[in-house]
Amino acid sequence: MDMHSIKTFENTTPLILGKQSNRAIHDLLAELAIRCKEVHVFDCAIRFNVFAIAEAGRKSNSNFLHNIHLQRAFTPYQLLDSIGELLRAPAELTGSPLYFFLAPSKQFFDGDVKKDEREHLLAVLVKKFEALHEKKIRFLISESLKIQDPLYLSYIEKLKNSFGSVEAKTPRSELEENGKDNTALFLANRIDVAGI
Repeated sequence: MDMHSIKTFENTTPLILGKQSNRAIHDLLAELAIRCKEVHVFDCAIRFNVFAIAEAGRKSNSNFLHNIHLQRAFTPYQLLDSIGELLRAPAELTGSPLYFFLAPSKQFFDGDVKKDEREHLLAVLVKKFEALHEKKIRFLISESLKIQDPLYLSYIEKLKNSFGSVEAKTPRSELEENGKDNTALFLANRIDVAGI
C-alpha cells in the first residue's frame, strides 16, 4: 500500500467493507507502524495477523511492531465496555492513535447471544461508534459482509448511513504476481471453464 492509499484511508470514512477488508486493514496497519504512527487494534474475532504485518515490514530497519497496541474483546460486552472507556478517556490520551476495529460485530452473532439481546447490543454499538466520531477520535471498522442475517445487514446499513463506506476490492493477483499465485490461477481457470 502506498502513501496515497494511506492518506485515502486516514481521511475517509471509518467503515471498510468486503472480503478483502481485513487484508486492506493489515496492509494499512503495517504501513502506519513502519512510518512510526501509533495504532491501537481492537481484535474482536481473532482477525489480527501479526505474521502478515511482520512480513510487510521485514525490510524495515525499525522496531515498528512496538507502534501497534493490541486489545482483544471476546464478547460484545467487553467490546462495548472498551469503547466506553475510550469515550471517557481524556482527549490527550485518545487523540494520537488511530483505532482499528477488526470484525466488531462477529461475536454479536455467536449462538449464546439471543436475537433480542443481539438487536439491542448492535444498536448500542452503532451509537458508540457515532459517539467516537463526534468526539473526533480517528478509527476504522473492518467488516467482511459474510453474514446474511437481516440484523447484520441492518447494522451495516446503519454504519453506512452514519459514515459512508469504502469497499476493499479483491486484487487481481494472477496478473500482479505474474502467475505466482496458484489459488488465483485456479480460480481464474475455474471461472473460464464455467463460462464455456
